[in-house]
Amino acid sequence: MRLNGVTTRIPSIPWYAVVLGAGVNILLLLMVRARPLTHFVLGTISAFFPGVIIFVILALDAPLRGPEGLSSKPYQDLWQQQMIRDDPRG
Repeated sequence: MRLNGVTTRIPSIPWYAVVLGAGVNILLLLMVRARPLTHFVLGTISAFFPGVIIFVILALDAPLRGPEGLSSKPYQDLWQQQMIRDDPRG
């Protein structure tokens, strides 16, 4: 099951939600009449949330690979213990 889980990916629905949310943010920001500094601050705050969501989706897209992935050490330890127990000579 773990080997099959390596190729598991997050469905594309979260990506659609992020793209739609980013598009709505851009449209709302374009409708606001404000000074350039105020527009910059509002744009930065509005872009922060989709940026964090994209980061989380990318970090969790491959949960068993990469530096953020789960370690296989517990599975290896369990396998070694089980194989010693099942060995007819031991």
